[in-house]
Amino acid sequence: MLINGNLVGLAMVVLSALIVALPGYLFRLPNAPLMIGVGAVLIAADLILRLVKRTDAKWLMSSRTGGYLFFIPVWIFGIAVMIVNLINALS
Repeated sequence: MLINGNLVGLAMVVLSALIVALPGYLFRLPNAPLMIGVGAVLIAADLILRLVKRTDAKWLMSSRTGGYLFFIPVWIFGIAVMIVNLINALS
């Protein structure tokens, strides 16, 4: 299976999942708060990387200034993960 994106985006997803999910599973937290945490870490990691390169043109949306998956910047992916899991937690 081919993943469209870059290695920075893939590394952000893997590292944010490890940072949040491992302690969460050790403490047996519910799934929705874990995934909301993963989304928050994704947003923070990608925006920090993009802020460092903010002098480049289109720094917020460019695939060359941060991580992206399936042609979507990782920070947008993080927002989507948070919204879906917030809806899941409230329903």
